[in-house]
Amino acid sequence: MKKEVFLKLFYIEDSIVKSIKFINDELILELITSVNSFAMGNNIRENEFNDCENIYVFKKVKYIDVDKFIKLKNIYHTSIVNNLVCFDTNIGYMYFDFDEVIIK
Repeated sequence: MKKEVFLKLFYIEDSIVKSIKFINDELILELITSVNSFAMGNNIRENEFNDCENIYVFKKVKYIDVDKFIKLKNIYHTSIVNNLVCFDTNIGYMYFDFDEVIIK
């Protein structure tokens, strides 16, 4: 999907980085996120956390400090700053630009 669609519809929060690769101009992030599952029936409520794994392939990545990204362990929050993606991480804020992304 194009960058504009990703920035409006997707949000990464409280995720653990399982693996990170930077090959050519592609940033490949495999993330684990705990998702709260909520079910209610027969006056019984269940809250359960399950791990969900997603792979994000950012294509034609620009303005990235690869050495810093390799140290990435956690992504706490994502936002947009001056049309760049901003990750709030365990090593501080990280900014980069890309043309499109594939989510698996």
